[in-house]
Amino acid sequence: MANNLQALILMLDKSLRLQKQLEKLGMVVNEAGFPASLKGDLLAVQEIAKTVKNSSVTGLAPWKQVY
Repeated sequence: MANNLQALILMLDKSLRLQKQLEKLGMVVNEAGFPASLKGDLLAVQEIAKTVKNSSVTGLAPWKQVY
């Protein structure tokens, strides 16, 4: 469990730094993970959305075709 938490913290730190750099480069929409499938991605998308100020943060979502 501790290893998973450490990995999550490292992933979040890297994601936050990357998103801040993308924002500085003028990216207006940034995809930040797949929050519907992974709890770590959900937390990352939430934290990134709280951090960035001048861009939108999106998350991937599952798609199902309906007939």
